[in-house]
Amino acid sequence: CGRPALVVDLDDPPAMDDIRDWLVANNIKQCNVAGPRESKIPGIYRQAYSYLMELL
Repeated sequence: CGRPALVVDLDDPPAMDDIRDWLVANNIKQCNVAGPRESKIPGIYRQAYSYLMELL
């Protein structure tokens, strides 16, 4: 739908500065986070949460 999208592999994530630069370059004000369910990949919630908290 013409909206910017970025896929991050938490097993090999890009540098935080690269993500921040992408957010600024695309004027991102709101972010949708999607991925596998905790029931399918135990620990993914904590891994994603930690990554996002570090990003902020």
